[in-house]
Amino acid sequence: MAAKARSWDWAAQRLWSEDTKCNVRLLDTVLLDAEGRPQRWLFASKHGHVAKKKDDHVSLSSIRDRFARFSAHPKNVLRHTAYAFYRSGKRELLDATQFSSLLDALDGPPKHRPSLAGLVAYVHSSSEHALAEYRANNGVSLSSFDGAGRARKEMERATLDVVSFLQTTAHVSIAKLGAEFVVDDDNVVWLSHLPQMLVEVAPGTQSLPSLAKTDAPSSVKCAGEFCRYSDADLPGLYATPPLTPLPLADTGQRTKIGYNNILLARAAMGYLLSRSDDAAGWDALDAAQRAELGQSNPSHFYKQVGVCPNCHTIYAQLQALRHNRFSHEIDRPTSSTKKKVTRKLKSNSSNVSNNSSNNQQPQPSDSLLKFMGVAKPSADAHEAAFLAELHRQSQLLEPLSTSAASSARLPEDDAASTTEAPSVVKRKSKKGPPRPKDNQVLAQFEAEWSAVESANKSLVAENARLTARLADVEAARQQEQVQWATDRAQLLESNEVLERQTKALGKRLSALQKEFSDAMAAKDNEWTRRLLETEQLYSARSTPPPSREVASGNQLSLIETIEQLSAQLEAEQREREMDRQRLAATHQADVQRVHDRLQLETEALRIGHRQQLDTIEELKTQLLTTSHQLQVAQAQTKQAKAAALDAQVAVSTLEDKLVALEAKSLPPALLPTTAAVDSAANEKLQHKIEYLKAQLASETRCKEELGATVATLTANLDSLKRDRKKLSSDLDEAHRKQLEKADARYRAEVETVQAANAALQSKMATLQANVADLVADLAASRNKEESAKLSMEKLASESVRLHARMAELEATNEELQEAANGTKSSLEDAQRATMEATLRRLTHERQYLKSQMDGEIRRKDDAEAKVRELQAQLADATTSTKAEVIAAKQVAKDKETALSTALAKLEETQLLTQGELSSTKHQLHDAKIALIGARDESQRARAELETQRADLAHLKTSLLSTREELLKERDRSKLNAERQSASLQAIKASLVETEASKAAEITALHNERTQLRSALAEAQSTRLALAASLQAQSVQQKQQVALLRVALSTAHREATRVLIRWEGWTRHVACHRVQESGAQKLKEALQAREVVWHDRLSVACADVHEKCTLEKDLALAAVSERLLTDAADAARAAASAHTQALAYVHYWRVLQADAGAGTARSHRRPRWS
Repeated sequence: MAAKARSWDWAAQRLWSEDTKCNVRLLDTVLLDAEGRPQRWLFASKHGHVAKKKDDHVSLSSIRDRFARFSAHPKNVLRHTAYAFYRSGKRELLDATQFSSLLDALDGPPKHRPSLAGLVAYVHSSSEHALAEYRANNGVSLSSFDGAGRARKEMERATLDVVSFLQTTAHVSIAKLGAEFVVDDDNVVWLSHLPQMLVEVAPGTQSLPSLAKTDAPSSVKCAGEFCRYSDADLPGLYATPPLTPLPLADTGQRTKIGYNNILLARAAMGYLLSRSDDAAGWDALDAAQRAELGQSNPSHFYKQVGVCPNCHTIYAQLQALRHNRFSHEIDRPTSSTKKKVTRKLKSNSSNVSNNSSNNQQPQPSDSLLKFMGVAKPSADAHEAAFLAELHRQSQLLEPLSTSAASSARLPEDDAASTTEAPSVVKRKSKKGPPRPKDNQVLAQFEAEWSAVESANKSLVAENARLTARLADVEAARQQEQVQWATDRAQLLESNEVLERQTKALGKRLSALQKEFSDAMAAKDNEWTRRLLETEQLYSARSTPPPSREVASGNQLSLIETIEQLSAQLEAEQREREMDRQRLAATHQADVQRVHDRLQLETEALRIGHRQQLDTIEELKTQLLTTSHQLQVAQAQTKQAKAAALDAQVAVSTLEDKLVALEAKSLPPALLPTTAAVDSAANEKLQHKIEYLKAQLASETRCKEELGATVATLTANLDSLKRDRKKLSSDLDEAHRKQLEKADARYRAEVETVQAANAALQSKMATLQANVADLVADLAASRNKEESAKLSMEKLASESVRLHARMAELEATNEELQEAANGTKSSLEDAQRATMEATLRRLTHERQYLKSQMDGEIRRKDDAEAKVRELQAQLADATTSTKAEVIAAKQVAKDKETALSTALAKLEETQLLTQGELSSTKHQLHDAKIALIGARDESQRARAELETQRADLAHLKTSLLSTREELLKERDRSKLNAERQSASLQAIKASLVETEASKAAEITALHNERTQLRSALAEAQSTRLALAASLQAQSVQQKQQVALLRVALSTAHREATRVLIRWEGWTRHVACHRVQESGAQKLKEALQAREVVWHDRLSVACADVHEKCTLEKDLALAAVSERLLTDAADAARAAASAHTQALAYVHYWRVLQADAGAGTARSHRRPRWS
């Protein structure tokens, strides 16, 4: 089957599943439906898997916030936010403004929404996107990526995981896949996009089971990669050919193995595909791959997956080679060991035979078991497996090949039973010979049994023929569908050819019109030139007039000649104009007539196609019912076979009873009782035989009815073939008339106009947002100015308090100096040391504040430069926006007429499409109802099968229950016959209704044609009215353009005025901001310093007081010796600190004076109006 190209949104839809998770880090991806609403939001979970947000969390506001936070990065200068993927295949990188306007458009009315397929978040990366390409034969290859080896391996692993996940969940085979990755600053690999993909439908994924399929169905897809490999394809795997040749048949059984075997086998493909002698090298490579893959993702590396028998055999052999260090030198058993094994086996077999011979209860032979109808353990296991498979509802019946083989083996079993039965009787009847009466009964029963078996064989053969016929009908139907598809493709190709021809014809018509206009202009020029030449010739040949009368006569004749020539020219121009109008009218009429004919033929073709689809659906339902009836018949055949086996078991029990009676050799007095028992047994057997005959008769009737149904289906298929041929000829003739050219052209024009309108609206929205931001910034600046005034007042009061505090500190400093000079106690020493540390800290803080002030000045300069750049950008944006608005209005004015006609035709096509969609929905609903009915019927059939088996078990215990069950079976057969007759009557009634509906549709089509003609006349009248209204609208548009120019000039003046005011306010606010920040920092620093001083002094005083009271006696001697030197040093340090504090206070007074002067200047500055 040919590969199909799939879009990225198809793959994104299937990257998430409830059962399994895709182990790939996916960027936030939002998928949108056809109407522009968010449908699914996929993202990467904290475990690195693809996850889906809940439906109630998928909203445009949450998408806006998430994408803005995801794209926030200091190096993202252009503010890129997301990638937009359109349904036309276009991809666009959006910044924050464009992304916001796009989301606003999606939140707007449906007709103005852009045709988006999805949105993908943007993550900042230092390098370009890496493209990984996967091919089914060559693996994964990376291009345009120069990163580290770990990131490259992570991309290769992610690509393989995506391919494996899509193949598992979508049930397809991927031939080619392209994946784009991006690496962020933390070296995390993200999957951003899947640009290209080629998939093939995986084998064995059909929805309905195929009766001709003999292999067991596989419920789980194999995770291995060697499903179809043979031992010849892998020469490096086996040194000698294996005992069981590969490939092995897929029985549906899946063996659990570790996923590490699959990953390591991919790395060892070079060793498997060619014989290599470098075992040590491959062993080292395998160990390195195991260590690297196991450390990167252990949970994924050691998870359990299911593989088919062929893959399991190959992976087991590869694991054995890995344990043997990739060497084929395997220890083989020698001849001596083989002899020992054979001797041991012989001894075991002899022991088993001895044990069996010593057993006192001999086991029955195989012939006796066959005759008695007792199955072997293997047969019981097979029957149990069949019932378990039937209970799991994986398939209703065994393959027909199995049933045919079993039916073919039945005569051999019967022959064996009939030939080996006498030996059994002779071996058990040693005390007396069997009676001839019993032998006659057995012979009669065997004859009847052979008749039943022959009838059963005929029924099985008939079932096989019916199944083959159904398979042929299904194959023919599939071939017809393929033929229809090819015919449709050919018709579409012919339609495209006709469209190209029509386009060429239109170009030719336009060229002819241009040539006609050029010829008319050339003719006009020629006439003008001739007129001038005539005038010149006349003036050249004219002689000077001999008198005034002759000159006046010549002038009068010349004037008359000129008037005649001008009249002739006007007449010719009028004729040319009339010819041009006539030609345009005929061309317009031809175009309108062709368009009307195309519309009528399109409607007829759609109706015919819909009827054909309805007929195909009816045939499908009939085929399903027929297959269901065939399955029921086969189930009944199985039931009859089980009843026959039960009868055979009953016969064997009767034979055992007869042998037991003969062995006991009853006296003659009990002979009447034995005869009564025999007669009862014979009567029971006769009843069973009659019951089986009745079942065979009912089966025969069911088969006849099924044959009649198949015949009717064949006749219906023949009629459908004839209808298809007729329809194909009609389609060939109709598609030459150009079917869908106009719709595509109008749709393209409407999309372009809508895109232009959306772009204009987005630009206007951005302009309005910019104006709103400017107004908001102006209001914020006013508020900041008022707050700056209040803060200046607070700063003034705070400066007064600080001056007072500084005076207190100076007084404290003087007291400390006096105390340092006057007192010699340890408490004063501690205070002096604390004061010195405080002064040093003040010095450092002063330097820090100075550096902070320099940084604030630099930031102020940078802010002013940014404001100037923003002003320049705003001016450029205003001019470009004006130019774009003028151009867009001109374009909108040019396309307004085309848009009106296109919208009208689009509304008509939308109504037709909605009708087709509703009919398709109804057909799908009917198909679902039919499928549910079929499932209910199958469940009822299975329930009836279980009840019949229970009834047969009850038949063995009581004859009365057997008679009642026989009556019930007859009633059921009657009900089945009535049901089938009712179904045939329903089919006939449906055919009659179909004919009536076709007649009604034909009448409706005639009525619709008359309505369309009347609508065409109305459309002509409305076209004339629209032409008149168009002239009025042109006048109104001119007035609107004049008003718009006035409004734009007014807006420009207002914008310039606002910009001037904004510049003044920004300067004023910057000054106030610097002053406010400096004052606030100074205030906070002084407050914190005051608190720290107070706490430290109080703690130090308390500690020193306690210390002094305890160590006063010991410290006085040491203090008295060092007092003189410490006093001199402290005096010098205090003097220097005092000078620094005075300089610091003087510096802040100067700053406050400068700030007061700046405030006064700002108050004296005149306000802008």
